Formats: sequence, structure tokens, C-alpha cells
Amino acid sequence: MEELLDKPTSHDSDKSTSHDLEKEKIKAVLKVLQTERDRNAIEEEDRNEMGDSIGASVTHQDEKTTDGAGQLRAQVNNALNILVRNATEEFGFAPRDVYEGILDIPSARHAHAAALRKLDYSKLLAIVDAFSEDCELNDVSHRVVALQC
Repeated sequence: MEELLDKPTSHDSDKSTSHDLEKEKIKAVLKVLQTERDRNAIEEEDRNEMGDSIGASVTHQDEKTTDGAGQLRAQVNNALNILVRNATEEFGFAPRDVYEGILDIPSARHAHAAALRKLDYSKLLAIVDAFSEDCELNDVSHRVVALQC
């Protein structure tokens, strides 16, 4: 897995074939994993500079005691945890969005951007008014509207 993370990713646009789309999906996943790995490396450097190397040495020791299959399983689990966390941070907790945000990040981003382009303040205001007055959600009952104040 380390070899895949070390390879640079490119941002080619106008992909038309299925094979190229699959490559883009993989590149997006690898970019998320690379970003997390880089962030962890920076955090580890900061800890080492502050003299807190105890946690790092324990983690390193645990990696040594695990067999090859166990280590691979741990790496895969770690990668899946990172992808789930990224998907929920970027797309929310709706299962379909999380699933799409793990397996096809570019499509999930496109779908969310398209949905946001359709939103309009007057429509949101009508939803809130209808709900607060009649406890109805009219034509948007299949949508989830979340507001953060």
C-alpha cells in the first residue's frame, strides 16, 4: 500500500472511457490517503520535537510484533477508517453519500455540487415556513435539509 501512496497523482480532465474513470476514482482515493499520511507525518514530527516519542515508539513496537497478514489487515482497516472519516466530513452521514464518497469521490463531489446549484433561498424559506406552520415537507420530503448556525 505504501508504494501506491508514494506515486504522484495527476489531474487529467475530459476522461471518457470506463477505464479512465476508474483511474480517476483510484487517484481520488489515493489523494485522500496521501493527505492523511502527510498530516500524520507532520503531527508526528511535532510530537517528536516536543519530546513526546513514547506513543510513537509503542506504535512502532506493535507494528514489529504483527505478522505480515496482520499488518496488511491493519493498514487496510486504517485506510478504510480514513476514507469513511473523509466521506462523512465532506458529504455528511447519509449512507448513500458515504458509500459514494468512499468508492467514487469525484461523482459524489459532482452530485453535491449539482444539488447545491439547484438550491435557492426562496425554496428553503418555503420549506421552513411549511414545516413550521403545518409540519409538512411538501415536495422535498425525500430530502434532508440540515442547517448549522
